[in-house]
Amino acid sequence: MSFAEIHRSIAPIMEAFAAVRDPRRDHLKRFSLPDILVLTVAGMLAGCEDWVDIEDFGEQRAAWFKAQGLFAQGTPSHDTLGRVFRALDAVVVRTCFAGWVREAMGTVSGVVAIDGKTSRGTADGATRGAIHTVSAYASETGLTLAHVAVAEKSNEITAIPALLELLALKGCTVTIDAMGCQKDIATGIRTRGGDYLLQVKGNQPATLNDLSTFFADADERGWKDIAHTTARTDNHGHGRDETRIAHACHVRGPWLDAHGWTDLQQILRLRRTRSTATATTTEDSYYITSERSDAQRLMTMARQHWGIENRCHWILDVAFNEDRSRARKDNAAHNLVTIRRFVLNLLRRNPETKHRSIKRRRRRASYGMEELCRLMKLAAVSPGE
Repeated sequence: MSFAEIHRSIAPIMEAFAAVRDPRRDHLKRFSLPDILVLTVAGMLAGCEDWVDIEDFGEQRAAWFKAQGLFAQGTPSHDTLGRVFRALDAVVVRTCFAGWVREAMGTVSGVVAIDGKTSRGTADGATRGAIHTVSAYASETGLTLAHVAVAEKSNEITAIPALLELLALKGCTVTIDAMGCQKDIATGIRTRGGDYLLQVKGNQPATLNDLSTFFADADERGWKDIAHTTARTDNHGHGRDETRIAHACHVRGPWLDAHGWTDLQQILRLRRTRSTATATTTEDSYYITSERSDAQRLMTMARQHWGIENRCHWILDVAFNEDRSRARKDNAAHNLVTIRRFVLNLLRRNPETKHRSIKRRRRRASYGMEELCRLMKLAAVSPGE
């Protein structure tokens, strides 16, 4: 791989975070911030989990970095890396990440799932609880679009509007669990050109009560003279049978006036029945949506929502050991949350390894710099160029 090709691998990482200001005084800048960012991203791509891992990775590949014009005085220690990331403005870092995703992905379509995640290892005794972030995830591509931190003594309801401001939602359907089922949030999604599919639970008692009453009455009437669409799926395996039946109905008139949800079009009930050798259970979930799709599509979107748990949050915990991260001081934990999501997006952008697990992709990247450079090059807005 030529020097020019290697430079095309490194430069996009520097460009993605170019707006991040180096807070250190000039006489303390032995290592440049762009160099540190490249080392950190490269190390995490290669399987590093903490500052000590990245220090060891840098020492092992020091000659390579120096040959590319980075770290002329040697690579930094884990203490230096920790101090730098503690001082970086976490809001600017994650805003740069969101901006990079917008440029790299272009127009987003399909389901955008919004959900929260707690990084459990970041609790700092009695000083600070574990940090909690709310992320937006594109179900079709598996990429995290943006994330924001939930302030201490606050909750996701206050963070989601700030997250929506980072997203281009035209042509997308935003799915959120019951915590985000709020009228202001529904209005915010519609204002930004998206549709919503919101799960309704006990935090909206009036809406939930009317939904359960409506569907119970429809069941009693055998759905006679009630315009609706329906869909069903059956799954068998792992010692259980599972059936999902969806009913979707358009709403209008008094129901709309009574509840005041912006651009509400349909209500949905998703009934799950699970049977094992010993028991059968039935669970109903209720949704409101501005979508005009039929029950089959709505049920699919409701299920796609959980991709953010299975293909993002679970991967961060299992493949990146995020829950065990001990970075706690100042902004270090928040900035590592952003870098991990940046790295996960890079791994997901590589179509050649989509059949391999994330853990395996990182392990392969640790074997040599050629594979690692190919992954870093994916930080380019148009990686094929």
